[in-house]
Amino acid sequence: MNEELQISNFKFQIERQKRGVAIATGAVKSAIRNPQSAINKGFTFVEVLATMMLMAIVLPVVMNGITMSLSAAGYAKQQSEASMLAQGKMTELIANGEWQQAGAGGNFAPDHPEFRWTAQVSDWDGSDLMQLDVTVTWTWRYKNSERSVTLTTLVSSSLVGSGIASNTGGER
Repeated sequence: MNEELQISNFKFQIERQKRGVAIATGAVKSAIRNPQSAINKGFTFVEVLATMMLMAIVLPVVMNGITMSLSAAGYAKQQSEASMLAQGKMTELIANGEWQQAGAGGNFAPDHPEFRWTAQVSDWDGSDLMQLDVTVTWTWRYKNSERSVTLTTLVSSSLVGSGIASNTGGER
């Protein structure tokens, strides 16, 4: 039976070579002689070594990319929170008529103790409009550096003391 397989395999190889197609004779012969060798064949040391080298090159690059994207997402979240807190504080200062107190400041404890705010009022153009700047500052955890967001609006100084002011601009 084995001789017939080897003979028919040899004839098959000759027919394939006549058509101009080259085949690997060693692998076919070893699989025919010992059918279990094709099933139990594992990875060679060179294949495992090449795979480990590829992983050693690719894995740190992928992990660095993930770290950078998580850092950017964290910064965007903090910046968004700071913008919303600044807008809320600006609205509160204008609604309560406390906006004219130059140099006011504080923090957002207990909900957001890591954020601090300051408010500055300045003359805008010599008219009755005043510029109100609300700045929210926080420490960015990733690089341990100070970051800030400033929102600006114009308020009519003719309404000072009435507790009602007009919000005519600002960042949206």
